[in-house]
Amino acid sequence: MREPARALIHKEPGVRWSERWHQEGGGRELLRLALPLILSSSFMTLQIAIDRILLSQASSDAVAASMPAAILYWTFLALFQFTANYATTFVAQYVGAGRPHRVGPAVWQALYFSVVAGVAFLALLALAEPLISMGGHTPVIQELEVTYFRCLCFAALPALVVASVNSFFAGRGASWTVLLIDATGMTLNALLAYVLISGHWGFPAWGIAGAGYATVAGSATSATLGLFLFFRPKYRKTFATLTGWRFEPQLFGRLMRFGFPNGLQWMLDAVAFTIFLFLVGRLGELELAATNIAFTINMVAFLPMLGMGQAVSVLVGQRLGQERPELAERTTWTGFKLAWLYMAAVVVLYVFVPELFLQFFESRDEKWPSLSIHSSIACLSSSRSPCAAPVIPASSRSWPWGWPGRSWSCRPGRPGITIGDSTGPGLSPARTLFLWP
Repeated sequence: MREPARALIHKEPGVRWSERWHQEGGGRELLRLALPLILSSSFMTLQIAIDRILLSQASSDAVAASMPAAILYWTFLALFQFTANYATTFVAQYVGAGRPHRVGPAVWQALYFSVVAGVAFLALLALAEPLISMGGHTPVIQELEVTYFRCLCFAALPALVVASVNSFFAGRGASWTVLLIDATGMTLNALLAYVLISGHWGFPAWGIAGAGYATVAGSATSATLGLFLFFRPKYRKTFATLTGWRFEPQLFGRLMRFGFPNGLQWMLDAVAFTIFLFLVGRLGELELAATNIAFTINMVAFLPMLGMGQAVSVLVGQRLGQERPELAERTTWTGFKLAWLYMAAVVVLYVFVPELFLQFFESRDEKWPSLSIHSSIACLSSSRSPCAAPVIPASSRSWPWGWPGRSWSCRPGRPGITIGDSTGPGLSPARTLFLWP
């Protein structure tokens, strides 16, 4: 039996830093794949920040209502989105194993799931008012929250299609295509948000509803572009992107078996944030608006690292498909260290120059500079999961990795174990021990 990964990371005393950086599983390989995914995640951060900035200029009530409604939407979407996007692991392992003809069918199963889940998501339209009322916010805030949430419900279907199609490109390492798809939708989203929130260029000022409509249009644009690229002739023969359309119950079942726990973990995280925001909203509108700003600023640190985590997941999946688990371990620790370096830099900015972030929000209160401390603590505690946690689902043995206390995971075809204690819905990778046979 091979030694734990915790020992393996200290096994190359004669290798210089520059050599480790350029070798397989090193920083150069990881960043080459991760950079477009980081930028893609950063676009999401930028879009959220733009919406909050534009809404803060239009109405303090609108910015107070935007985050609880968006988090409630994300709570339900996360379950479906990360289940569908789990096809990335299938694609990566099929590519690594030299079976590209199975890539298309795997993505098609995710697309079937996305369409059904996206249509079912519209059932939440009727439940918007009772769900929002659980927050106990003021009637004015609740009305705005219901409006924004209902608009976002129509963005679920295209968002899930994007998650499925992006798995085809990300799993193969074509991360620049993922960036193109997301950047196109974000650009249109930002443009329409500017026009529709405050009523520029002769358009009516729709306020928070305008932000919702802009999100729907941006998501639909990304989905359309993604499908167009997915069906390009050069992919049809090699990856069966067209001929692999048939529904395969066994393959679909595997996607659900391993993807659903992945989505459930993200949903549980979102539930925790939703409950927290609803409780803060009971303190008052100022406190709710200030907390929304804090969460928006914290996304500057957290969301870009989701791109890093996705890159780690892709490389781990490909290495396991190639039966090279030692490179999977090396890639994991490389991503973990790079994430901490990034987070540490952001924390320094939060603590010493909070005005750099707060200056973009006009409705500032004297309490708001203290939010930088809240954000710095939150980003350090959350930096553990984006890069290490994807290793578990990338091994295609993810159930039930959301259990607190202990989780089990193994490499395809061979017995193995992953032990980790949990500080919340997901594992705490900072205290996770990988034992490979």
